[in-house]
Amino acid sequence: SLRSGNAGGHIAHIGGAAFGLVFAMQHLAGRDITKGISKVLSGIESWFAPKQRFTIKDKNARKMTDPDYNRLKKQHQADIDAILEKIKKSGYESLSKEEKELLFRESKRN
Repeated sequence: SLRSGNAGGHIAHIGGAAFGLVFAMQHLAGRDITKGISKVLSGIESWFAPKQRFTIKDKNARKMTDPDYNRLKKQHQADIDAILEKIKKSGYESLSKEEKELLFRESKRN
């Protein structure tokens, strides 16, 4: 009863129930009435999220020329072709550990 000295608690419970009813009716109608508060809370959460780390590239690293790149790419493709040919002739089990690893890395790359 309201005479118990905790009228504020009773009013809070009635308010919560009323909000729950309005929320449920709006949710059934396909509306999200909590979208605004969700945006605010997401914004506050972003203040505490870990920051992205940037990688620093080695300024002394040698840049590859186009002919070097093309030669390296051609050699890489020749290595893959040789592994595939070996599989065709002798089966996957005939590959060395390094050949299997190269093939696995290449399958993840594409």
